[in-house]
Amino acid sequence: MARRRRTTSRQRAASRRNLAKARAVRARRVGWGRSKSSKTQSRAAALLIAVVVIIATHGVVLAPIVVVALVYGAARNRSVFHSTTSVGRLVHERALAKRERLVRLQRATQIAPMLAMTPREFELLVASILHELCYSNVSVTGGPGDLAVDISAVNPDGDKAVVQCKRYAPEHRVGSRDVQSFIGMAFQHHNAKELIFATTSTFTEPAQNLARRHQIKLWDGGQLTKLAAQILSPESDTESDTAVE
Repeated sequence: MARRRRTTSRQRAASRRNLAKARAVRARRVGWGRSKSSKTQSRAAALLIAVVVIIATHGVVLAPIVVVALVYGAARNRSVFHSTTSVGRLVHERALAKRERLVRLQRATQIAPMLAMTPREFELLVASILHELCYSNVSVTGGPGDLAVDISAVNPDGDKAVVQCKRYAPEHRVGSRDVQSFIGMAFQHHNAKELIFATTSTFTEPAQNLARRHQIKLWDGGQLTKLAAQILSPESDTESDTAVE
């Protein structure tokens, strides 16, 4: 019996504490509402005083024009503030994206870290290289149903570029069949003007001959490490020809 009374007293104490917290929250909300309404009343009073001063200074005829100008100026300042905040947020997001791209490029300066990447990480790495080579609208679209294109972008000349990425082990070379499938989908379905095939491995000789006939750029693991090193180097020549001749 004593145990029941002790449990009941604890529950009552907990109920009193919860009730006190609820009252405190309600009091703060009421306070916020009052402070908000008081701010509105203060602004209205200030506007009324301004109207009286304007009427006394400029007369009844010019008073509406001056009031409208004041209201428009206040709204203009608020919109400028919001636009400035949006620009600052955009700059911050771009700086973060730039930092992430540089981290990926640092990992790609050696072949071993590149081979340890997941297929998605490898696609993001190639997209980072395109960003640094002045490609725009770079979009990673790899995944189920990508129709042989993992990345789409616009090259510096304004033409559509598409990329196929294959994260293969060194002993798994890219053959002519992979290149042929990529060429067919890129030209017929995606209407691309520039084609790039990137892999962590290498390309067979028939694949290189096929790519050369169709002017396809082939980036193997060694070329990707060189590209990453050139981009990270202050004296890099990022305009070097990376296509296999």
